[in-house]
Amino acid sequence: VKLDLHRFKCFSYGSMPSFMQTIATNRRLLAVTITLVITFICLEWTSYFSHGSHGEHYEPVTVPRFCSKFPNATKDAVCGSIDFDAYTVPNSDIGKHPYCVVTMHVGLKEEYALSALILGDSIRQHSKLLPHLILLTDKESKSIIDKMKTSFDVWDEYITMPHILNNTYWLKFNAWRLLQCDRIVWIGADNLVVGSFDDQLLSPNIPAGAVDIFLQTTGEFNMLNPSINGDFLVFKPSLAELSELHAVACRMVHECELYTSFPGPFDQGVLNLLWNDMVYVLPWFYSIETLAVAGNSITTLANRSVGEFYNIEDTVFRHRESWRVIHYAGAGKPWPNSGLDIDRSNNSRYMWNTWARACRQFETEHPQVRSLFSMLADENRRICEYK
Repeated sequence: VKLDLHRFKCFSYGSMPSFMQTIATNRRLLAVTITLVITFICLEWTSYFSHGSHGEHYEPVTVPRFCSKFPNATKDAVCGSIDFDAYTVPNSDIGKHPYCVVTMHVGLKEEYALSALILGDSIRQHSKLLPHLILLTDKESKSIIDKMKTSFDVWDEYITMPHILNNTYWLKFNAWRLLQCDRIVWIGADNLVVGSFDDQLLSPNIPAGAVDIFLQTTGEFNMLNPSINGDFLVFKPSLAELSELHAVACRMVHECELYTSFPGPFDQGVLNLLWNDMVYVLPWFYSIETLAVAGNSITTLANRSVGEFYNIEDTVFRHRESWRVIHYAGAGKPWPNSGLDIDRSNNSRYMWNTWARACRQFETEHPQVRSLFSMLADENRRICEYK
């Protein structure tokens, strides 16, 4: 920066304080000072507009909604450095199939067990890479899992894992211990695969996660970057990253009021916080959330990359050939008595009937399922009924 203040006739050094005279006569110091001033102005300008046109700041929520949702056992968990061990699947041929698809079933809910079976069956139909299918469970689900293991060959492995920080939602983090897998695609048990996702088993872009359409449309959480949904993830298992996940989870439990921008107590908040600046965000068709696209009243999503807005429901259903995974998110599940009646629009009915069709096909190919699950034996429930 070349400046010669002597050329300005109206400029009087005598009227300046001594420290300003020093700055004015030292070109290098003057250049640094100008740079700092410009930087400060830019930062203030950015802060001004990021908090509203009048410069108001949003007050932080002192007690966010999800703090009370942490189980007491989780709140009482002692945080500290833990050395996680790799889990080796005994007598396994994972080496022949270095790509793994993992899901989990916890507790005693038969609906999720049946849904996990239908999910596994749909994976086998649509993946040509023969991924190794692993279902993580907890000890509470032993009776249901025993039925699944002895009667079906859908999942290759059933592995009982401990809860992390006594939280059932975080049991899935045990998948990071499966170092025999070169790549893991995590798909939640309340999902249905309707197209091939083999490209993600081979993609170099990891970690990756499907964009959470529902959070993007509703603004439920004020996240700076697009939020990923925790039910379709692609990652390489790592004990080091598992330790980082554990540390973030600990912070979220014991300093909950600082994390109002992240959904919890679910795994999704932990993953978004850890991966915020490095996750590869996958497009909507890897996790088509029924909450966001099946009769949802909020149907506009900002496509930030091009600065446009588009209708989610219209876009999703005009491109059904692109669908990879349907996620029956939230309380509204495709099985009866899930706690939420579905919207009876054609689009909602189509998504629920897609699951019902898969359910009927599985029931036809595995007739023993009816005698093993009481909800299928009960004719009044008609679990695979079309809507």
